[in-house]
Amino acid sequence: MNSCKKPETRPLSKIAVCCLGLLIWALPGIQLNGQPFSEGSISGNFSLKDRRTGATVSLSDFEGQIIVLDFFAYWCAPCAFSSPDIEQKIQRFYENQDGNTNGVPVQVLSVNIENGNPDKTDAFISTTELDLVVDDPEAAVWNLYNQVNGIPLFVIINGVDNSPSHEQWEVMHNAPSYPGADFLKDIINSAAAAEPPADPIEEAADLGGDWRWIPWFGSFNIEKLPWIFHESHGWMYLGEGNLNTGQFIFDATLGWIWFDQRRYPNLFSFDRNSWLRYDTSTADPRIFQDSVTDQTIEFLNSSSFDPSIEGFNLRNVTIPPNGLISGGPPKDGIPSISNPKFLSINQVNYMESRDILISVTSGDETRGYPFRILNWHEIVNDHIGDDYFAVTYCPLCGTAIVFDARVNGIVRNFGVSGMLFQNNVLMYDRGTESLWSQFMLQSVSNTMQKTRLKWRLSEQMTWKDWKQKYPDGKLLSTNTGFSRRYDIDPYAAYFDSPLPLFRTKNPVRKDLPEKEWVWGITVGDVAKAYPLARLVNGQSTRDTVNGVALNLVLNAQARSVTVTVAATGEPLNNGVGSFWFSWQDFFPETLVYLP
Repeated sequence: MNSCKKPETRPLSKIAVCCLGLLIWALPGIQLNGQPFSEGSISGNFSLKDRRTGATVSLSDFEGQIIVLDFFAYWCAPCAFSSPDIEQKIQRFYENQDGNTNGVPVQVLSVNIENGNPDKTDAFISTTELDLVVDDPEAAVWNLYNQVNGIPLFVIINGVDNSPSHEQWEVMHNAPSYPGADFLKDIINSAAAAEPPADPIEEAADLGGDWRWIPWFGSFNIEKLPWIFHESHGWMYLGEGNLNTGQFIFDATLGWIWFDQRRYPNLFSFDRNSWLRYDTSTADPRIFQDSVTDQTIEFLNSSSFDPSIEGFNLRNVTIPPNGLISGGPPKDGIPSISNPKFLSINQVNYMESRDILISVTSGDETRGYPFRILNWHEIVNDHIGDDYFAVTYCPLCGTAIVFDARVNGIVRNFGVSGMLFQNNVLMYDRGTESLWSQFMLQSVSNTMQKTRLKWRLSEQMTWKDWKQKYPDGKLLSTNTGFSRRYDIDPYAAYFDSPLPLFRTKNPVRKDLPEKEWVWGITVGDVAKAYPLARLVNGQSTRDTVNGVALNLVLNAQARSVTVTVAATGEPLNNGVGSFWFSWQDFFPETLVYLP
């Protein structure tokens, strides 16, 4: 199989993604201050080359249409779901409907930015049945829009109304992860021939009495913008849909425009005659920045403001909201398992000797949870007798962690929120809807915020070793109640890639390659990472961390390290396998074992 050599280092603005079809290169456009085009900004024109025909195509050739850019890569697991879904529910839907609700034609361009492994790219395109595919081998066009180095990335461009020079194009939507076809349709259907108001105050529509409606970029139809302004009461939300935010009344000097329930709001200040943008560097929903002066402003009258992503209230979130992103599938789009079934070893016919699993022992019973099932579910809620625990796995970080599910005396059932924090899965408990970080092992929102989970001892082993060590053990059955291809690893291509899927919070330290496997431990307040490549398989390595002497034994096949306290032989139960980029993102001051 032919493959291009993967880059050893990542350019600042590039992430690998793949596809077949058109070749895109950027022409000079409008990109203020070198920043990616965001919603409401003006994008420049760019040109495409159809790889099948060799014909040159420009963005301006789609004038009068809505253009949906789907940036993807063959190794991007969420793309395997989102790209074909976009093709079916956007491209073919609007073809059959003769355009959006206002009669505007819609065209999807599937953009591949992975320039290696053409065979895998072709296979991805064939499987997902993409139609008009474009290649962006240098990520030049992707770099115009990427804001968090994440894919899938979806951009909606309004080609209905642009400048006479065809160099100004309204960006209606620009966000990584897949919010769902219905969400994108709402944006697409809002497009109609109109100019954005040069002065929101002067061009406010008089609705009679003291009521006014102020149109905003990309939302020109009053029937599509469910907000009105009253001189005495400020903004009021009147619309339908899935915001679930009720009605809000604010001071008359402030207006609230909410673009969608997954993003933070913009306020228009009448007394300042400028837009105030939510300051995502803080967890305080009252803090905004003036878009003109960058002055920080605190919005005091925000008792009713409940920002949310994926339906989760983030008002009391304890982590920076700008670190939260949607991972692709929505809430419970990756279904956790809550009624697991198990097989005895002689009943198992779906495992291979090298397959990796997580082993949990309670009393005299041992159970195994294979990665090939956890890849598709990420969480298994289980119990042995009265011992309740959750087995969790984040494929993007490579972290498998088991913790007690009994929290503050109450058994919690955990699900996959659909969101990530620093590339790591955010779980939620179905009792309080609080969000929990797997890597941090604590709640980061709602009533359970800062509550910690108790890490419990588990083993990461191969199937071959596990069934020899635990001949009476029980293995998780593929009879999960869900239809999944457990014989396929949806993250195989991602594991082959040298890059994380999304940008890290902290710059990746150059101690190790970003996707090198490490075993991370903490002793007190000291964290240390052990690159698996620096340990000798099966041999004991002695090291001291924070004054504690440790013995470490590598199991290379299982990508795991057994760590015991040298003085007592007791196991250290907080070790976890991880990609280097992820470990150092959560522990930026980590030590690194480099013999």
